[in-house]
Amino acid sequence: MQKALFETINTASAWLIKGGLSSALLFSLSACSHAHFNKKCKFSVPYRAEITNIDSTYNPRVPPYAAYPIARFNREDVVAIAQREWRLFGQPIVDIDPKQTREVDNFPSKSKPERQAGLWQRIGEYWWIGQPLEAKESYWTGLSADNGKIFPAKNDGEKAWSAAFISYVMRVAGAGNHFVYAANHSTYINAAISQSPHGLKGKNPSNYAPKKGDILCTGRGKSRNIQFNDLPSKEFFPAHCGIVTSAPHFGTPFGWEIDTIGGNVEDQVALTHVPVNKKGHVSSKNGNSLDPRFPWCAILAPQYQQAKDTIQKKG
Repeated sequence: MQKALFETINTASAWLIKGGLSSALLFSLSACSHAHFNKKCKFSVPYRAEITNIDSTYNPRVPPYAAYPIARFNREDVVAIAQREWRLFGQPIVDIDPKQTREVDNFPSKSKPERQAGLWQRIGEYWWIGQPLEAKESYWTGLSADNGKIFPAKNDGEKAWSAAFISYVMRVAGAGNHFVYAANHSTYINAAISQSPHGLKGKNPSNYAPKKGDILCTGRGKSRNIQFNDLPSKEFFPAHCGIVTSAPHFGTPFGWEIDTIGGNVEDQVALTHVPVNKKGHVSSKNGNSLDPRFPWCAILAPQYQQAKDTIQKKG
């Protein structure tokens, strides 16, 4: 383990030196490279004039192309990354009501996508890259917890990874400090509604039409009927969010609809069609969702660094 740790430190040191960090800071980072020792280890990355989107907390798990974005944080990259992960899982489409999804006890655990070879490790990457350094969840995978032990398939709801997927996509797309990385959706939903200084803005579904790259959210379980005016909440609430990956178009099964891609949908990354009106709204003016499956509570609009919304116009 020590050998692997020092290899990680040396690799991180090499690209950090390239970025201009001092040797004194590199020495300090070496002592902070493990998540459990990172409580007091937060450093500002040196400012470079050509880069306006850098996470203010050093994280050795973030790929250099995301920590020092080659391209400005934009909708097209977020959509492309979400679609790439969807293809990896076989491009499943899930349009059934969540209330009608399969029961774990009636579905063989070995057939669950999240537990299949190649995919459970990928979910581990969602956790590892998408979560804050100090989060215990960063050590989870599609079938194991932070202690390294495989948990029973019937307990997979305790390790839901849909928010980890959203966080991963935003992280590798170069969101930096323009997103709130978390193990649950309610954390960044509440942050967006409260308009904390991170650039993530919460929009009311009754008067805002989601765009490609936005994040569409709904409460679930005991919080199924939570509404925009109930936010921000004082505490955690169960929710689900998906990334909008298309402009409004006419198709099946709903006619006018948009596409969203989310994680942990039937234990996989899946595409879901969402009904909209001709103006692209998912809810009526009085706040009633147009989708009987999902009572939408919020739309999260990241602060993309584009002069014009050219991606949306392409449809």
